[in-house]
Amino acid sequence: MLGMEDQDQHSGDTGQPELSLYLLARALGEALTANQVAAAAFDHALRKLGAVTAGLWLLGEDDVIRMTASVGPDSELWVEAVGDIPLSSDLPAALVVRTGTIVSYSSIEERDARWPALQGVAGSPAVVVLPLSARARQFGCMHIGWPSAGVATFPPDSSVLSALAELCAGAVDRARLYEAERRGRRTLEFLHQGTRLMVSALEPDEIVRALVRMAVPQLAPWCAVYVADGDRLERVAVEVSGDPELSELLMTSGPVHVDADVPLAEAYRTSRPLLLPEVRPEHVVGTYPADHAKLLLSLGGGQWSGMVVPVQAGGRSIGVMSLLSPEWKGTPPSEVRFAAEGLAGRAGMAMHIARRYRAQVDNVALLSAALLPERLPTLPGLRLAARYVPAGGGVCGDWYEAELLPDGQVLVGIGDASGHGIPAAAMMAQVRNAARALAVAGISPGRMLDHLSALVLGGQPESMVTALYGVLDPATGGGTWANAGHPPPVLVGPDGSAATVALPPGPPIGSVDRPYAETALELPVGTRLVLYTDGLFERRGEDPGLGIDRLVKQAAAAGGGEDELADTLMQSRPETTDDGCVLVIGR
Repeated sequence: MLGMEDQDQHSGDTGQPELSLYLLARALGEALTANQVAAAAFDHALRKLGAVTAGLWLLGEDDVIRMTASVGPDSELWVEAVGDIPLSSDLPAALVVRTGTIVSYSSIEERDARWPALQGVAGSPAVVVLPLSARARQFGCMHIGWPSAGVATFPPDSSVLSALAELCAGAVDRARLYEAERRGRRTLEFLHQGTRLMVSALEPDEIVRALVRMAVPQLAPWCAVYVADGDRLERVAVEVSGDPELSELLMTSGPVHVDADVPLAEAYRTSRPLLLPEVRPEHVVGTYPADHAKLLLSLGGGQWSGMVVPVQAGGRSIGVMSLLSPEWKGTPPSEVRFAAEGLAGRAGMAMHIARRYRAQVDNVALLSAALLPERLPTLPGLRLAARYVPAGGGVCGDWYEAELLPDGQVLVGIGDASGHGIPAAAMMAQVRNAARALAVAGISPGRMLDHLSALVLGGQPESMVTALYGVLDPATGGGTWANAGHPPPVLVGPDGSAATVALPPGPPIGSVDRPYAETALELPVGTRLVLYTDGLFERRGEDPGLGIDRLVKQAAAAGGGEDELADTLMQSRPETTDDGCVLVIGR
């Protein structure tokens, strides 16, 4: 083992390449990036050989060789002058990667004679280009530059060069595998996050907004989503990193026709991802109106690349997602393509579910409108207000009733069929419609509940329905009431005092076959009677009496008229998954 003194003594010794290679191998063991590999090679070996510059060129998936890491003064000038190198080129880097042979030249004159395309390009006069290979595959090359061919170390020993290239190739390959694993793990975490985010959304617009927020800037600094509407692709979300004003402006751009000769429409029509090595002016002009296209083309920022991914649901395209970046240098990395396609696929499924949910909600809204009174009657002497909130936004088993009868009296009532959704709504509709028919026939509230109980017992004995019905004379405020297991109404006096009204509670409809008592009740002028369902006061695990007391206090504290009272009680309802319904009758 060498001590530190020996290492320092030998660090400038160009006559011991084995020691330099040993030190290089040890340094490369800690290198995790191409830049670290290039720096280690230069510091521990190449500098001792008299080299002044070095660079690593790696072959991309698009068969283009790009400078990935460099050390020395002229590397950036070289990249700026030469740029990316196609694998099919006859330049030294492409020749070395294709053939796996070492290429060198000892002067600028020799270089320009052999490769006329390099005339006028600044660079080291003497250069050696070494192939980089690992796992039986050429994946790049390494260039090393000397200030002149006259230095004692040029050309270096070929065995030293081969050993150096082998060490660097192994380190670069390991760094690439490490980076690929890291990016793959990050991509999977990204998609997992996208799945959780999108399955929690049930509004298509919310899903699209979540999509672009996730994509920018993790996948690209620019993302736009278009959704098909007939023969047009409507721009529904745009996100430009760091430029919310531009994002808002582009949202005002018009739609893109599905038959347009632009990448967006092509990806939609073919249902295949489309890669754009270069976003050309005609792409921009064909996608945006003239003033917006002119603005975008004036932004600069170098060459932008892009990709367009179809958003699919049920085996067909429902839109597209576009991603743009100036950093991809031709095509997006494979992990970006994988993540973008995965994200678009998840968005498509989520949007499909959201659209089905929206269609169901719309149908439920129509059903709800059909099951409840179309409007409250306008009557001299009575003022009515009603509010209705189904659990989860759908239909429910709660209902209210306010209907003018043929004899001039008014049928009012409220009820609650157990359960939620369509089954509860079906039971509610059956009971409500039967009650209306019985009232029109002149049946009093007590006898009405008798008939309704027999109806439920005969058809669906497992169902339970509570209801409170009254028939009022709007001129006098007098009326007859009957209660089938429903919470008592609340009477609010002209002075704002409030209390429950004692009505003999009969059993719920459909529970037992027994007659219901009737009670006479008069509403004096200035009073308001509140009918409600348990969704306005019940809390899980709480005594229902406490909830009713709380509702009575809320009614007493509410100001304004019938509408204000109904709003106050509905807005004050506890957090609950139960349906809620309230009817306020005022004189």
